[in-house]
Amino acid sequence: MTDTEPSEENSQRPLTITKKHLLLVEGSDDWHFFTALLRHLEIDEVQIIRCGSRDEIRARISALRVAPTFESVERIGVVRDADENATGAFDSVRGALSAASLPIPQSEMDIVTATQPPAVSVFIMPGNRQPGMLETLLCQSFANPVIDGCIDRFLDCAPGENGEWL
Repeated sequence: MTDTEPSEENSQRPLTITKKHLLLVEGSDDWHFFTALLRHLEIDEVQIIRCGSRDEIRARISALRVAPTFESVERIGVVRDADENATGAFDSVRGALSAASLPIPQSEMDIVTATQPPAVSVFIMPGNRQPGMLETLLCQSFANPVIDGCIDRFLDCAPGENGEWL
């Protein structure tokens, strides 16, 4: 896994491919989350590439296709926030893959293989064609009436900034 934190300008630099498996993510929060997750799972054969905003994904995918070591890539995963429109987000990623002459999944989480690598898959967060983003997915993951009550009680008594109560 690539451990170098991306900076804003990194999303505009030419891509250097260092792994056979790539995970393209939208922003810095996504990059940090997936970096931590893969590190926790002890998965180190995935290079995480931050694309920048949702509007920059098409350019990053196109840049991938012409990167000098692209032929070594076996798998590409693309993760993008649904924001307000999960179908629109998925169609946008499909359009970017098509423009780069990469395999195009027919539905979210399908793994599409062509006659030669790479295999491609797309996940639109939070999943299930719902609107939202990474934070929505995380909140849904922790949704539990017992835990919710504890969190609510904590927030009721926790001081905020400058000693003010939340």
